[in-house]
Amino acid sequence: MFWINKGDTVDVYVKKWYQWILNFGRFNQIEYLEKGGQVYYYNTDYQAYWIVFGILGIIIFLPLLFIEMKTKRWLEEGKLD
Repeated sequence: MFWINKGDTVDVYVKKWYQWILNFGRFNQIEYLEKGGQVYYYNTDYQAYWIVFGILGIIIFLPLLFIEMKTKRWLEEGKLD
């Protein structure tokens, strides 16, 4: 019931080459493996990409936010007229 035995019917889901952008993972690899609705393997390699892109997004966003706040303050004080 909880194991995959020889002769069992399983569903293997593989990403095609054009689906790599969906979650930044590699293609032509097993994404997940299930039998009878129970998932036995799920590929989580792409999570590292989300962490990296999230950190890069914060590094880019925070300075832009700071510049926006400073510019607004300078405009209110009349320093940029």
